[in-house]
Amino acid sequence: MRLGYACINLSLPTKLRTVRLKNATPERVLELARSNLAETVRAAEWNAAHGIGMLRLTSDMVPFGAHPEVGPASAWREELKEDLARAGEAIRAADQRIGTHPGQYSVLNSPRREVIDMALLDLAYHADMLDLMGLDGTMVLHLGGAYGDREAARARFVDTARELPDNVRRRLVLENDDVTWNAAEVLSMSRDTGFPMVYDVFHGSLLPSEGLSMLEGLEQALATWPEERVPKIHYSDPAPPRMRRGTHGDRIRIAPFRKFLEETRELRDFDIMVEAKKKDLAVLPLLPHVRKRAHSPPRTRARRAPASASA
Repeated sequence: MRLGYACINLSLPTKLRTVRLKNATPERVLELARSNLAETVRAAEWNAAHGIGMLRLTSDMVPFGAHPEVGPASAWREELKEDLARAGEAIRAADQRIGTHPGQYSVLNSPRREVIDMALLDLAYHADMLDLMGLDGTMVLHLGGAYGDREAARARFVDTARELPDNVRRRLVLENDDVTWNAAEVLSMSRDTGFPMVYDVFHGSLLPSEGLSMLEGLEQALATWPEERVPKIHYSDPAPPRMRRGTHGDRIRIAPFRKFLEETRELRDFDIMVEAKKKDLAVLPLLPHVRKRAHSPPRTRARRAPASASA
């Protein structure tokens, strides 16, 4: 079981940088992208030295890389080809499982075609970046909104999914959210599209599925992944009550996490992306409990497929 965190390593700390659109000249974009790649490699190598096996890449690796004016104009795919390849090689050497999570504005089921077109550009940017790095990393996506007509929103998602290029389709995975689409609905969409599902435990507690327990939803989500790929899930704890509902907490409570590990022992093996504000500092205290689980007396457990360092 690998554990990971999103983008920024607080122990180093990672210094990822971006720029405002008005200042995003091709030269500035390339400069910042090279700096971000170097910082990401530093985080991957730190992870390898500290027992952390998974890292989510920032969507701003190439600032405005998906923007219709900045992205193509900067020709970053050609200009950064060697830099991306070197970074990918270093990340593979660090044995990191890589993923991305395109932002909230990447919506494939919007009733506005211009929003869908921007989402397609964004997904192509993420997939092309991973291609050039030589990584097979996943791209996690929410279903989007309901827009007052859930069936029409579902149909638009399925229709738009047919437009996706192959390098996006083979990486895309769907996630249940905490407001609109619960785990049962995302499982249904997974069956309709063939995309695997990332089960978000925290979201599942905020937006439960009627007649589907956490363990049942998780087991079904794990089953959407091909046998040769190790599934992954999202795990987080809530922020204090004064914060907005759905906000991730700083760290992970140890006792509930240990209980979760015990409850899921007989399920298919999976990796865990920890979504906590303290990033690597939240992951490190969890590692001994994962190691203890791995070395405890065996139960009836599904065989784990060989892990891919970039799946």
